[in-house]
Amino acid sequence: LPSTSHACAVPVRKPASDFHLRRGRVIDVLRESYPRLFQERPDMSIYARNIVCFRADGGGPRVRGIAAYTRMFDALHLSRRTMVAA
Repeated sequence: LPSTSHACAVPVRKPASDFHLRRGRVIDVLRESYPRLFQERPDMSIYARNIVCFRADGGGPRVRGIAAYTRMFDALHLSRRTMVAA
């Protein structure tokens, strides 16, 4: 006769890995920052210090380092203020 007793399996939840926690934080920061991208500088703490942005045409690096990346957003804000003031 087949056994009529059933074992209940309780799913074991794994603790979140460091990668998943960081990914969640990046998503949260981007969701909060992007709607205000033209008004204020985004939270730069999610970017690597040695970030490199390449040109869309493949012509090599356009921006190197977090300081240059930050200045790029500052320039974006300045151009927005200039256009709105005109």
